[in-house]
Amino acid sequence: MSKLSSHVFIENDLKFIDGFLPQYLVENCDLALGIFGNTDKAYNVIPNKLIESLPLGIPTLTMNSSVLREFFEPEIDFWTCEPSPKAISEAIIALISNTPTPVDWQQTRQKVLSIFSVTHYKKIVAEVLDRSY
Repeated sequence: MSKLSSHVFIENDLKFIDGFLPQYLVENCDLALGIFGNTDKAYNVIPNKLIESLPLGIPTLTMNSSVLREFFEPEIDFWTCEPSPKAISEAIIALISNTPTPVDWQQTRQKVLSIFSVTHYKKIVAEVLDRSY
């Protein structure tokens, strides 16, 4: 069995702002990992990693949480598993074995681009500011 270091690479000099990181991810990554924490924050936020990987069309695995269901349909829009090392490794093995639940990555991409766009954000902020309190 080969060592993990021959399959996992850490590139921390690439950035989104200059366009090199998205290009690198699309060309070199088969799977993006979301968050798998056991904290209040992990269960109550939509991780930036998810909002960054899904518009790029990169298949993504993250833990399931109720906050995700406010915007997405987990297991339809992306893959999820329990936040334990065993569950994560089993999910990755299932993905490698070509037995994952089918996901329409283009549909997920379009959902993220519409919900988390600057235009949509401005619309929501304007609606909040227009409310009478």
